[in-house]
Amino acid sequence: MRVGFIGTGSMGSMLVRAFSRRNDPNLQIVACNRSREKLDHLVETFPTLEIAERPQEVAALCDLTFLCVKPKDARLLLPELGFTLLPDQHLISINSALTIQELEGTLSCKVTKIIPSITQEAASGVILTMFGSRMTDSDRAMMSAFLRMIGQPFETKEEQLRICSDITSCGPAFYSFIIQEFTQAAVRHGQLSPETAQYLTVEMLQGLIDLVKNQNFSTAQVIQRVSVPGGITEAAMQVLRPAVSGMFDDLFETTKEFQHQHNKH
Repeated sequence: MRVGFIGTGSMGSMLVRAFSRRNDPNLQIVACNRSREKLDHLVETFPTLEIAERPQEVAALCDLTFLCVKPKDARLLLPELGFTLLPDQHLISINSALTIQELEGTLSCKVTKIIPSITQEAASGVILTMFGSRMTDSDRAMMSAFLRMIGQPFETKEEQLRICSDITSCGPAFYSFIIQEFTQAAVRHGQLSPETAQYLTVEMLQGLIDLVKNQNFSTAQVIQRVSVPGGITEAAMQVLRPAVSGMFDDLFETTKEFQHQHNKH
């Protein structure tokens, strides 16, 4: 199977790396990008990566083509790709601003829309997935199996995309910031090295994930078990609760408004 990537910016190059690391002999990856430097860097790491000169060349060569460029550039490209992509081919857009309806209105091929996450670098995390109307049940199963090479596809609706992508795609940055603040405070207050504070925090988080995911603990149960009335954790929670209350509501309102303003332009 030939899989193409039009655009190797931050997310495009991440996806190229994620699929290339699978070392699947049945998978040939083709990529093109406006800047040759980014492509050359990828080829240094993955010598079997095939370079195309133009987006239309990628679309003509590949069974699956990922469109990984900005909305403005994508809208300029779509009519040209519409002349190249055949009905039995497949385009996957990673851009939240391009709707399924818009893609299918220009293209005759099968269409899927995904929102990946940086966690796919580790072949982990959720890939938000929306299927176009031309996708049969077997097409959906094939695409889901393909995406499981680098993460967990989760089918959602376009009207839920903003909040879902805040969790799965923006979330790694949000929680990394919180972890960073947490560990830096531990360094300041506990005479720990930054490396020790990060190690302890990351291992704690891994244990928490295992507890919730594998042992079926709810987050409420974790809080209840650790935050014993009259204990030190409960005293600390009295600091945390007012500081965090409403914070994520404001965060989600900000991303919603930003998306609204961005889509108008």
